[in-house]
Amino acid sequence: MTRARTLADLGSASLATDAELAGEVSTINSAIAAKPTYAFSASAPSSPSNGDLWMDTSGASPKGKVWNGSEWKSFSGASPATFDEGASTGATFSTLTNPDGDGKNYRLAAFTSTSGGSLMITDAGVAQFLIVAGGGGGRGNWFQYHHGGYGAGGPWFEGELPIEAGSHAITVGSGGAGGPVGNIPKKDGNVGGYSEVAGVLRVCGNNAISQTVSLVSTFAGSSYEYGKGNNATGVSSLTTFGGGGGGATAAAGNTAGYTGAQGVVYVRIEI
Repeated sequence: MTRARTLADLGSASLATDAELAGEVSTINSAIAAKPTYAFSASAPSSPSNGDLWMDTSGASPKGKVWNGSEWKSFSGASPATFDEGASTGATFSTLTNPDGDGKNYRLAAFTSTSGGSLMITDAGVAQFLIVAGGGGGRGNWFQYHHGGYGAGGPWFEGELPIEAGSHAITVGSGGAGGPVGNIPKKDGNVGGYSEVAGVLRVCGNNAISQTVSLVSTFAGSSYEYGKGNNATGVSSLTTFGGGGGGATAAAGNTAGYTGAQGVVYVRIEI
């Protein structure tokens, strides 16, 4: 590559004058001044411009917000989502005070009916989810001598995920039906129904022999065991969410297994 070594090498081009350089600096300074400002405070900045950023420190945890020209909106995925409780259906809302012993408080949306419902999110952000599928049905007995096997507990998910603004359909899985009667071995119970927050996560059920590890959690405010398998025979389903159905007895006469317990969907946001 040939490089200019003298002024003659520049040809007819001329160097910028002081006035021209000052103009360029002024343009750069104006561009910097036009960039969005960033504030870190407990109260909203006054006279914001479109695109300005504000870290709201008024709550238990800071929330990132951006000025959209008319209001401060939470960053998508950067802070807790917000519920529109009036526009949601099928949910019971409550406030949880320090449920996990870490000083944090939450607003909880509980979907405890297999009718499901919908959850309306006003501001996108992060939320915590506990989603439990329906428990598997217990195994029926066979040859009129052998008792049925356990019903598997419903699989579960507990954790934090992003959720977008808008309405999210909620599905709560039903328990799987118990295994049928008959003289054929291994009359397994049916798979429990899936539970889902549409657009976020679906948790599918297990059958009678795909056992899962249960979850003990204070997610909904008190300690509770979710997705517990049922190893007993001749008893009805466990009544806990996601509990497995009991196996049939070995009494004379073929007996069907018992139905698994329904699942549940909990969503909570920090407040």
